[in-house]
Amino acid sequence: MNKAEKLAVPAKILDHVDIFIFDCDGVIWRGDSLIPGIPQVITNLRSEGKKLFFVTNNSTKSRAGYKSKFTSLGLDVQPEEIFSSSFAAAAYLEQTSFKQTGKKVYIIGEKGIGEELDLVGVPWLGAEADKDHQPNMGSGGRDELMDRAPRKKGTEGIQPEFYVETINDFYPGGKFTSLGLDVQPEEIFSSSFAAAAYLEQTSFKQTGKKVYIIGEKGIGEELDLIGIPWLGGEADKEKKADMGPGGRVEIDHDVGAVVVGFDRHINYYKLQYAQLCLNELPGCEFIATNLDRVTHLTDAQEWAGNGTMVGAVSGCTGREPTLVGKPAPLMIDYIAKKYGITDRSRICMVGDRLDTLSGVTSEDELMDRAPRKKGTEGIQPEFYVETINDFMSVSKED
Repeated sequence: MNKAEKLAVPAKILDHVDIFIFDCDGVIWRGDSLIPGIPQVITNLRSEGKKLFFVTNNSTKSRAGYKSKFTSLGLDVQPEEIFSSSFAAAAYLEQTSFKQTGKKVYIIGEKGIGEELDLVGVPWLGAEADKDHQPNMGSGGRDELMDRAPRKKGTEGIQPEFYVETINDFYPGGKFTSLGLDVQPEEIFSSSFAAAAYLEQTSFKQTGKKVYIIGEKGIGEELDLIGIPWLGGEADKEKKADMGPGGRVEIDHDVGAVVVGFDRHINYYKLQYAQLCLNELPGCEFIATNLDRVTHLTDAQEWAGNGTMVGAVSGCTGREPTLVGKPAPLMIDYIAKKYGITDRSRICMVGDRLDTLSGVTSEDELMDRAPRKKGTEGIQPEFYVETINDFMSVSKED
């Protein structure tokens, strides 16, 4: 495989490309900060007759929302030149004639996806309207056990000899509570203890590192007992679910697809709603706007990306999504069809990460002087530049 060439003569690209597709995050801006020189680059390329498009895997905004962002940064970009992953989701549903099914879409994401679905007339629910919803996670019934309802996947053929309401039924007439039991700590093997035991067995303490806990106080208490420092746990919780008796989440049975986009308000209710739709509604489709492991919310650091949300839904459904954002070809297909492009070799995609063109791939990785990030192996661009200013500044010298 040929190594990427550092662009020294921009004519090598400019003379052979009619359409440039620019990633936004890391190429046009970082967080809310415009990369220096970008307005002049855009003006220069337009003056040379190049058609420009701007793509982003961030689905929190629609094209109209991104138009506002471009304008606020002093860039003259039209909505039809913007391809966000929220638009990609809507385009996919439009191309697959989803509207004709008469079904609705359940959205895990922010307002951008809903705004795009409105434009193509696809009904939807969820998104920001569900951000404050909490599931009622109380106890359920015995219908599955008694085969009065379908078994959950993985429980078929498993049958206990007896069942009880609670283990108090082992002692008829009495109430089985911890106050009446003589149980020693060493007789209790909880999962929080198991976590601590694993860390102890692997000599984690000797690393001098801390443990970040996603969980409740039991893990922290067990780590305290073996002297391992930790943070997180209950100190980081924001909401408590309503766990009343008989709790359940009711879903709209007209849902025909679940779209998962980046969501800063992700909560358990949304995950429960999504898994019920995907596990219980025949034919319900699982669509992901992107699988980015990290994203750029600020210019100070990387943040957990939409792969986090998608992974959670995949984990509880055992399903992999249809990917509609970068690096899936849907955006290229849409542009080629809309503008009648038959020679795709005259399209140039510009980004700063190989797997999704969003993130950062270093020069050392690109030139194989350092290990590639997972998922970028075998992907090789033809050229690389420091910034897209190189399209213009060197060209002026020629």
